[in-house]
Parts: sequence; structure tokens; C-alpha cells
Amino acid sequence: MVDTNNTTIKPVIRKPKNIIYVDASSLRGRFKIGLYDKSNKVKHTLVLGSSIKDINQAERHAVLYGLMYIQKTNNPNRHVLMNDCEGVIEDNQLAGIGYSLNTKLIWIPREINKADKVAKSKINKKKKVWRRLKFFMTIVYGDIPTKIQQVNIDPISDNLSPIAKIVFDDIQESKDRFPMTTADLSTIIIAAFSKGKVELKKGGTAKLRKELSDNHILVIKKKVVMLY
Repeated sequence: MVDTNNTTIKPVIRKPKNIIYVDASSLRGRFKIGLYDKSNKVKHTLVLGSSIKDINQAERHAVLYGLMYIQKTNNPNRHVLMNDCEGVIEDNQLAGIGYSLNTKLIWIPREINKADKVAKSKINKKKKVWRRLKFFMTIVYGDIPTKIQQVNIDPISDNLSPIAKIVFDDIQESKDRFPMTTADLSTIIIAAFSKGKVELKKGGTAKLRKELSDNHILVIKKKVVMLY
């Protein structure tokens, strides 16, 4: 018989959550976005370019900006990114980025979005921040996929090394994780070397990333990885 009185139950320790709110607002025909990091009391207000014509576009930029903010902070904790536009929160591209950043996107009613007032407050981020956001928005939603569709190349070719073919197979099984970070891709590559029983030498991951890019399997911009 087991003496249950002496059994020690260890508590399950989960990483704390960082709660971040994002929202968009209109300003004399232009749109602004606001971010409020509840945990760190950080507030960002940014005006978007004139190319943004409707509130849904602005809200999408707000959520992507929140994800960029999370990635830049490099905080290992879990994150919750809240926004009051349900259609944007359900966007698969943004959800995929959120997944790679250990971030859950959650819809909330407009009345309780704490970024609402921030989006309407004085601008405190420079134009270069908007240019960076616009660049990443182009990567996620821009014309890169259209250009790729015009290229008729079979990615599984004789040009691929045996390890690259293993990585390609693993990528096909992980499509729902894209877009992902380069760190996530490196994890897949390291696992492929182990699976193929090949020694991973210095510079091996960078060389393999280039091979996958050159063979029109992946698009890698900065630290964001997307499928062709």
C-alpha cells in the first residue's frame, strides 16, 4: 500500500502572460495605431501612411505591429495580444506569426480595449517605424506570393542535397506554422541533420537556408521565414 500522506505533489509552474492591447483610430482621413503593454506600462502611438484607406487595413497593421513589438522584446514568457477587430484576429497569417512567437491572438469588445485611448493620443513613434511596419506587411501580404506563382520550378529536384530533402519533407508537415522565425527554421534544420545522421558543421544551418531559398522553397527576409 502506498502511503499517500508522504506523497509530494509538485505544482505546475507556467510562464506568466504578458498582455498587450492594440487598436486603430482615424485622424482627419489618416489612420493611427496604438499599442499598450499592460505588464510594462509601455504605450506606442504611430501614424500610418496615406496608402491605408480603411479601418480594417489599419487594424491589421496594428496587430502586426503588436507582433513585431513582441518579437523585438525577446521576452520568453507567453503573450496575449488583444484587438477588437474579429476578422483581423482570425487572420491565418497573423495567427501563424503569433504561434511562432508563443502569442495568442484574442478578440475583445471595443469598450475594454485599453489601446483605444493610446491610438488617439499624441504620436510618439517616428516615420521610420511606419516604414519598417510597411516592409513587414509587404512580406506577409504583399506581391511576393504573386511573383513566385509565375515561376514554374519543381522544388524537389536533383539539385537538393539529401539533408535539404529531409528539411523539405519536414516543412511540408509544418505548413501551419508558417510564417515562422529563422530560429524556428534552425530548429527544423538541426533536427534534419540528426535524422540524416550527418554532422552539423559550423555554418551548416546558414548554408542550408540559402539552398532552400535558391531552390524556391522558402522566402527569408530579416528574421521572418515564409513558404514560396
